Amino acid sequence: MKSLSKTSALMLRSGFGPLLSYWHASVFPTFTRWWGRQLIGCMPARWQQWMVADNEEVVHWRDAALWDNSGTQIDLANARLSGSTARLVLVLAAENVLTRPVVLPPTAASELSAIMKYEVDRYMPFTGEQVYLDYERPIVRPDKSLQVNLVVVARRRLDGILQTLGNRGIKVSSVSALDRDGHQLQVDLTPNDWQVARADPHRRTGWILITVSVALTLLVMHLWVVDREDQLEIMRGEVRALRSQAQAVQSLRQSLSAARDEGQYVGVRKANASSMSGLLSELSQCIPSNTWLEQLIINPAGDVSLDGQSELASGLIDQMKKCTSLSNMGFSGVIQTDAATGKDRFSILAHLKREGLQNAPETKAP
Repeated sequence: MKSLSKTSALMLRSGFGPLLSYWHASVFPTFTRWWGRQLIGCMPARWQQWMVADNEEVVHWRDAALWDNSGTQIDLANARLSGSTARLVLVLAAENVLTRPVVLPPTAASELSAIMKYEVDRYMPFTGEQVYLDYERPIVRPDKSLQVNLVVVARRRLDGILQTLGNRGIKVSSVSALDRDGHQLQVDLTPNDWQVARADPHRRTGWILITVSVALTLLVMHLWVVDREDQLEIMRGEVRALRSQAQAVQSLRQSLSAARDEGQYVGVRKANASSMSGLLSELSQCIPSNTWLEQLIINPAGDVSLDGQSELASGLIDQMKKCTSLSNMGFSGVIQTDAATGKDRFSILAHLKREGLQNAPETKAP
């Protein structure tokens, strides 16, 4: 929270309270700190020194006096702190603050900052307007409730300390405190309107890590998109290959179908030719020698038309009954005598019994 102003920190913790509570109670904060150290350790030495440079100076206030980290009292009249170049953290002694663990339901995580102001009136001998308050990160208990360590300091006391240090040219960046066991509390009691001397140098490291994380995320997304595009192109190539194979199979099927149709057509033509030869042979036997045909027509339906001349056409039907391939024979029209030959001209219609000639083309014979 040192890298944020007090107001921003409170707003952040209020808006993301539930998530932050579960986050701090998990193993992920430890992992991220380890990961950050490992990441920084992979960088060149100069970069590491620049990123982790610690310009923070810690001083303690106890017994109305200022002490450094080594336990030496600082003479306020001749104080030579590096406040112009470092970030100064003032740590109050445990007797200067009041702490109180507060147990809240899990639903209170989203409004933790507002609830803490009301809890001051319940658990502290002050009102919310009389103190500066902050609280440590909530701890999620086994029953899912939240345990929050509330820390307050009287406004009058802290304002007096800051005013005393300010009069000596000592600008405090943030204010923390010790607990009864001498451990520093993870709180920032700095007043909201207090002008700090210098921004937190660790923010630089945070921004660098955030930038690196965003860059790595974008790189991973880009590599994922490139990989998907490569896979898509491979799939497109497979589809084109399958399409070519399908077209080859279709062409082969068409060739086989055409060959089959040609074979069937040839077979039909051979069968028709054989049947036609048999029919002509039979007609030559059942038609008398004094009769000849000028025209023979067989349509696909099996209807047969015979036109010709005979010396005695009236008895021709009886003689042609010997043709077993023909049925329903009868004259078409009347029998007339040809003036040139003196013979009877006739036209006979019949039906072919053989089904093999149903699709045969018209055949004409003189």
